[in-house]
Amino acid sequence: MSKKPWGIFVPLKIQKIIYPKEKIEYEGPYILATLSRRVSVILTYYILNRIKISANSVSFFSFFVSFFCLFFLINSNYLFGSLLACFWSLLDNIDGELARLQKSSSNFGAFLEKLNTNIFYMILFPSLSIGLYRDGLIDFKLMILTFFSLSLFIILRPFFDANNKNSNFILIIACQFKNSFNYRKKSKMGSFIFYLWRNIFTQSGVNEILLVLLSFTPVFSVNFLPKILFFFSFGYFFINVGILISLILHNILSK
Repeated sequence: MSKKPWGIFVPLKIQKIIYPKEKIEYEGPYILATLSRRVSVILTYYILNRIKISANSVSFFSFFVSFFCLFFLINSNYLFGSLLACFWSLLDNIDGELARLQKSSSNFGAFLEKLNTNIFYMILFPSLSIGLYRDGLIDFKLMILTFFSLSLFIILRPFFDANNKNSNFILIIACQFKNSFNYRKKSKMGSFIFYLWRNIFTQSGVNEILLVLLSFTPVFSVNFLPKILFFFSFGYFFINVGILISLILHNILSK
């Protein structure tokens, strides 16, 4: 890569470390990630690295941000909670950038990042559901569905790895998992489907942005947050069903 991506205002040799080619290729289709990298690389290189902030310190701080996000959403302060969700996404970039820049990557750091991501998934929509339930805007069944769908998503998503390279169908299924970047290089359809649903239903896509926009309730005559929660809860439910079916089909077709 001879040129930096647009909006990355750090020296080229630093960009190749802090925001390497494989990250650019993976994150390119993610809407919030594409925007937040233009901020995070500047903070990482010009500020945090120079004052010797470690990657693990940022990861630990992210835990607190997640729980403050939970606190605000549960207590019906949806705007602050949503803004913190976007801030968390920024921190999720920064810890990895610092680790690469400071050459401090470790198994413990990778564990922290994974744990951090899982906690954030578990907190965002369930805490929103509690706040909306307390306000009388959703019923108890939708709140339980939100908890169930998000919990099951966390449990299921690491359990798939396709090794049947001769089946286009299995290849498309394989593309739907986060760590299957090499499979997505081989299937444009699988890659398109992956980034479509990931942008909608996972962090660094549009869900945090949507929550911020829809939290400006005085602007709208209708509170859209219950509707967006309904959409995401059922969306995650059907994703879970899809993962289960994929696992079954993979086991059958790989034999």
